[in-house]
Amino acid sequence: MKKNGLLPFVGMTLMLWLLAMPARADEGSQRRTIRVTASATSRGTPDRVALSVSVVARGHAAKEAAEAGAKAGKAVLDRLRELVPSPGEVKTVGYDLAAEYDYNRPAGEGRPRLLGYVATHRFHVVSAKPEAAGELMDAVVAAGAAQVDSVTFFVADEDALRGAALEEAGRKARAQAEAIARGLGVGLG
Repeated sequence: MKKNGLLPFVGMTLMLWLLAMPARADEGSQRRTIRVTASATSRGTPDRVALSVSVVARGHAAKEAAEAGAKAGKAVLDRLRELVPSPGEVKTVGYDLAAEYDYNRPAGEGRPRLLGYVATHRFHVVSAKPEAAGELMDAVVAAGAAQVDSVTFFVADEDALRGAALEEAGRKARAQAEAIARGLGVGLG
């Protein structure tokens, strides 16, 4: 699966309130404020991929759908565990068993007709190999997953990128405040 090189991560806005130093000695107790706003963006290459996949099984009776769903779910779960080593994770995030009805009945023919039952297992997967996302999706579909519900690429260490963006926004804000202070003939506190 091809991905673009950089992932825009964080657009941070940092507001600084910098106190202006008194311009004259007789203004010693008076404090003034300069307010500035700055933003910065940090970019990083994704090092994780998260997938949500579902296994869907149908049956005429609830027990039949549940058993078929359990069998297909186990096959997908086993395959996921083979393909996603640590530090990745595989977990079940949901299970539903519901009746399925035919509501397209001619007028006057009474209630909807029961078609059967549907069992749905949902799994969430995080892999430390984002470059293998396509292979992972192909493998879980081949193992019995009926659908891939979502695919998300992300950076595991968000704090480092967030910190870099905040530092850059802080530098920009300070430079703006210093320029304003020079124009006013005051210093920053």
